[in-house]
Amino acid sequence: MSHLAGELLQRAAGVKLTHVPYKGAAQALTDTLGGQADSFMSSVPSALAQVKGGRLRALAVSSAARSSELPGTPTIAESGFPDSRRPPGTGCSRPPARLRASSLGSTAR
Repeated sequence: MSHLAGELLQRAAGVKLTHVPYKGAAQALTDTLGGQADSFMSSVPSALAQVKGGRLRALAVSSAARSSELPGTPTIAESGFPDSRRPPGTGCSRPPARLRASSLGSTAR
């Protein structure tokens, strides 16, 4: 579902993201934290400990409403993409030190 969420975000935002297939969220998270990937889409539970620990910043959640676990994180619709239809329970994250701007479009290469 995370791949689908990324594809839908690309279409809604008019940006190009590179899909890198992983067998699971753990390796994608490790590569993002280690600098081999700029950002990733995952379920909230997969990234929650890293977000709460300050090692990862949740940029947005794909659900229609904000996550009760991350109430300060906006939805993709609140981030400027109200027409984006997305699978529930996924979001976009990246390490805080590599954030270049506050918009989701800034995560594209």
